[in-house]
Amino acid sequence: MIELEFTVMAQTPEKLAELQVALETFERRTRIHVHLTPLKWGTAWSEIVSAAIHGHGPDVSEVGTSWVTDLVGMSALMGLSKQTISGLGKQSEYMEQAWRSCIILGDNTLWAVPWLSGARVLYYRRDWLEKAGLKPETAFQSFSSMQDTLARLQASGCARPWSITTQTSLNTLHHIASWVWGHGGDFFTPDGKHLLFTEEKALNGIAAYFSLGQYLGSDPAELSDARAYDLFWGGQAGVTMDGLWILPERKASSPAEVIQNLGVGLVPGPSFVGGSNLVVWKNTVRPEAALELIRFLTSPDVLMLCYRTTGLLPARRDLAQSLEIDTPEIRSIFNTALETGRSWPNLSFAALLENRLTGTLGSIWKDVLANPKSDLFGILHEHLDLLEKRLKISINP
Repeated sequence: MIELEFTVMAQTPEKLAELQVALETFERRTRIHVHLTPLKWGTAWSEIVSAAIHGHGPDVSEVGTSWVTDLVGMSALMGLSKQTISGLGKQSEYMEQAWRSCIILGDNTLWAVPWLSGARVLYYRRDWLEKAGLKPETAFQSFSSMQDTLARLQASGCARPWSITTQTSLNTLHHIASWVWGHGGDFFTPDGKHLLFTEEKALNGIAAYFSLGQYLGSDPAELSDARAYDLFWGGQAGVTMDGLWILPERKASSPAEVIQNLGVGLVPGPSFVGGSNLVVWKNTVRPEAALELIRFLTSPDVLMLCYRTTGLLPARRDLAQSLEIDTPEIRSIFNTALETGRSWPNLSFAALLENRLTGTLGSIWKDVLANPKSDLFGILHEHLDLLEKRLKISINP
């Protein structure tokens, strides 16, 4: 019997068990046994890099969409021709951002197969908006209207209008991207030759995001990802920002008052679109079996299983649009976020930039919260100018 190792981002034991059952069905059909190895998002990148450097990676892996370029640069992945991925569908059948994440700028080789996609949206309390005299259809129409909404929620008695993490977290970067893009800025030029996050438009977006710290309540420095979400879903905050993946679990565990008054809306700027791709490692000695596994993992039944267990939508446009997501309104919002959103382009330093910006944004939060009356742009320049200088050395030594 042929054996493969497949690394997947960790889920709960119960959800992993469902995927394992599906892989047992695959084994009965193909006589290919799959060893399922879970990785945690927080540590997976370092483990993946170690495997790439030492050439002892698994056969197939689920990887973050922004990781592909770096893995190609390490000569760790097997390129996929149109012939080898036959049966997986046409490019037009996939979400545009998902497909782009599998191709490197200036290279037509497909280095990964789109698998799962996710976009950030706003969750809010309809009853609290009504109390403040606000209408959902206009409350988050622009960045200025969103700030006005949070201010009016606060004035109406809401002690914590806004609840998002203020600690070092990749989510901060994924959230703030909407503010940067929505203000006409960007993090780097399309060709990757120049950094842009210290330019005026980008800084205006970053400043607008951090200015919302005044609506975070009395203990903003303590807001981890989990704490921020617990406050909203526990009925103690007015607005938060997250993906579809949080909805099924929270709807089952949150107070009835929260669920009955739950609203979902688009972020004013383009939503950050992330997710994961499937890659075949260059070191595999069973490439045909690895491709057979990818064909199975991208089949409609397995993609539906992954949606149920992770909350991430299939990267296949037809499947994502046909899902019965809570209500037709919520389904439309998430599909719009995916279709109109943006993601990191596959540039050679994208993962490095993502990592460094995440740490820097966490440091900015510390300074902003410790000195709320300080010059915000001064704080931004202090941190981001230094990061830009260091990154230029790394990118163009």
